[in-house]
Amino acid sequence: MNEEKAIVPVDQDPYVAMERADEGQVLAEMQGRFIQELVYSFSQGGQDVTGLSLAGVRETVRTMNSRGLSRIRISEREPKITETDDYYQVMVYAEDTANGGGAWGVKRQEKRHAKGSVNVFAMEMALSKAQRNAQRALIPEYFVKAMIEEFMAKRGSVKRVNPAQRPTQQPAKSSGAKPATTTTGPSMPPLEEEAPGEAPGQPSGTVGGEQPKKITHREFWPAAFAILGTHTPQAVYDALKIQDGIALEVMGWGVALAKLQAQTKEE
Repeated sequence: MNEEKAIVPVDQDPYVAMERADEGQVLAEMQGRFIQELVYSFSQGGQDVTGLSLAGVRETVRTMNSRGLSRIRISEREPKITETDDYYQVMVYAEDTANGGGAWGVKRQEKRHAKGSVNVFAMEMALSKAQRNAQRALIPEYFVKAMIEEFMAKRGSVKRVNPAQRPTQQPAKSSGAKPATTTTGPSMPPLEEEAPGEAPGQPSGTVGGEQPKKITHREFWPAAFAILGTHTPQAVYDALKIQDGIALEVMGWGVALAKLQAQTKEE
């Protein structure tokens, strides 16, 4: 078995560490980076325990669908988003149109990290994790086991989670790669720290000769989903003709929303 001995922050519970690692995958996806780790592995009670990562769930669904075993997808039902002062809670429905049935996936994401800093991507993390939970509920356990065995045979596909060590930040992988909270392109706020200065995504430029209203990402995503009638970030990127979340931040939340609203008026 080929494993990367990367250590991720954890508060005693390895399942918490897996959640933190999935948050890193959400950020990596927004940055357009390739995600290699499909399986998490840790030791508990003297036994090795494995589970699918967020990317692993998606790859498993893709594999099942491509082999004709299912047609699992996130349904067109509007996601149910609840916001409080402390957290976002998102409910997403997934369905299997080949075998019948469906499942709700629910995820609550705190707006602040454990150290107290603001998680500016809490909404996106809650949405991605809710989609993960909904899709995972539709994958038979025998197939999960088979796919984990298949993934573990691939070099670099396993991330080892060690609950005994609690570093303050993710160290670089043994291969010499940079930690998951750094990028080689435009900078984004790290997972456990606030971005300095003005909040990211503030509007720059005008749309239709008018200065867009200043909004935050918390206001942008529900409004964008409502305009497009979808609940996937990629659909928003496609509508704006941009590549990823970095480009969206550069454009600005207010400018992006104004452009989506203008597109709707033109149609």
